[in-house]
Amino acid sequence: MEGTIFIKIGFMLAFLLLLILLWKSLRKIKCLNKKINHLKSRQGTSSGADLGMINSKDDKLLYNFEQNNDKMQLVLDSVAEGIFGIDRNGICTFCNKSGLKLLGYSNAEQLLGKNMHKLIHHSHRDSSTLAPEECKIMNTFKTGEGVHVDDEVFWRADGTCFDVEYFSYPEYQDGKITGLVVTFLDITKRKEAERKMLYNSYHDALTGLYNRKYLIDNIEKIDTESNLPLSVIMGDVNGLKQTNDIFGHAVGDKLIKESANAVQDNCPSNGIPIRSGGDEFLVILPKTTIEEAKDIMLRMQDQMSKVTIQGAIRGSISFGISTKVSKEENIFITIENADANMYSQKALIHRELNDKAIDIIMKRLHELHPGEREHYIIVRDLCKKLGKIMNLSDSEMRRLADSAYYHDIGKISIDPKILNKKDSYSDHEIQLIRRHPIVGFRILNMSDKTLDIAKYVLSHHERWDGKGYPSRLTGKEIPKISRILAIVNNYEKIIRGIDPNKAETKEEAIKEIRKYAGGKFDPEIVEIFTEMMKGTD
Repeated sequence: MEGTIFIKIGFMLAFLLLLILLWKSLRKIKCLNKKINHLKSRQGTSSGADLGMINSKDDKLLYNFEQNNDKMQLVLDSVAEGIFGIDRNGICTFCNKSGLKLLGYSNAEQLLGKNMHKLIHHSHRDSSTLAPEECKIMNTFKTGEGVHVDDEVFWRADGTCFDVEYFSYPEYQDGKITGLVVTFLDITKRKEAERKMLYNSYHDALTGLYNRKYLIDNIEKIDTESNLPLSVIMGDVNGLKQTNDIFGHAVGDKLIKESANAVQDNCPSNGIPIRSGGDEFLVILPKTTIEEAKDIMLRMQDQMSKVTIQGAIRGSISFGISTKVSKEENIFITIENADANMYSQKALIHRELNDKAIDIIMKRLHELHPGEREHYIIVRDLCKKLGKIMNLSDSEMRRLADSAYYHDIGKISIDPKILNKKDSYSDHEIQLIRRHPIVGFRILNMSDKTLDIAKYVLSHHERWDGKGYPSRLTGKEIPKISRILAIVNNYEKIIRGIDPNKAETKEEAIKEIRKYAGGKFDPEIVEIFTEMMKGTD
């Protein structure tokens, strides 16, 4: 902003200096011209001797005239700014080289004698007509005062336009305005930067929708009696936090974009779609009844219901509506009412959505990794058998079985290409895989049905010796159910093998589990488990 001000000040100073030079040159030229005309008028009544003297003086004056004219033209053609002059009829009297270049002409003859308003200043940027009586340049003849304008366009010879900043000052002779001098610059780059800055200040960078600043700055223009009934739709994206927690913010951003598309695609042309917060959208609907607003909202919901993120997160937005019907009502109260209605709906569907989300995630996990479902069932059955031998209570048995079934739900966040790799993992891939207990914990915390098993899933990769992950718990700091699950899960993986051709026998698997008793696993539970497995076929 400060840079723009300095540019304008510098431009104005340069223009004033240029005007002084032009004024001095023009004054000398006009003075010489008057003398020449006076001498010429005497030629018809003078004697031969007088004529010789007059011709000598005439030649000298003409020479001086040409010299001064050349100097003035040199000054005009040496500046970067475009400069042209017009007479009282708007006819071009001169134009410098920079002006010709900026306007797209090759020589001054293409402009001289032409009406400059009709040629370069006839329309606004949107091609609507700029009448001569509205032209600020031509109005200088009426006011007698110079003008400075930087929000209009000039038109080039090829029919294109450019943003222009111009100064127009009157030229006086004998106390009367005889013409104007207009100095101008192409400020397209500056205007583009200003427009971009304005756009960015009023638009959300992620979605392209209007932002809250736009609403605050323009609410008075929107909140008018002519816009009644004025309806407001508030929307809140369901599951954004969980999506960010499970899949990361890049996927969360995709959910926001899909939500914005549903809002914008179904917003009427007179509607104003706004991203008012992280997961919130606000739609202002001028001249829209509450019934019409409900139809718009239903279309938004319908489009969003068809969205699936990562094959596991179903798109959903909670909406609330309120309508202002009289000018006495406060628009901000209307917005608050829509917000309250939206949260009422969100509270009603929150639990149902989260319960469904877990089932959808498990289904998607089975689709991506067909063998995993069998793994979960085997681990669950072995855990139940071991839990019974360890005399767990009914409540513990239920939590153990559920933990066994859901223990790898967090793997939904891992690219299947990584999980299905036959080669060794990179350090980065190992870090991604080691996140799955944390992701599983977050997913299971979404629903009341799985809330009580989340901590066991979180800890099923902890080690007895404290070298596990994610929290490096040791010994009995690790929940008992997690310790049981760790042993059974590892046993089943050894039996199954990452590569089926390398699967080990039951005896080899038991030996492997015993090897890590007191290291990876709780030694007491290892003893109970291995004895149990010896007695099975």
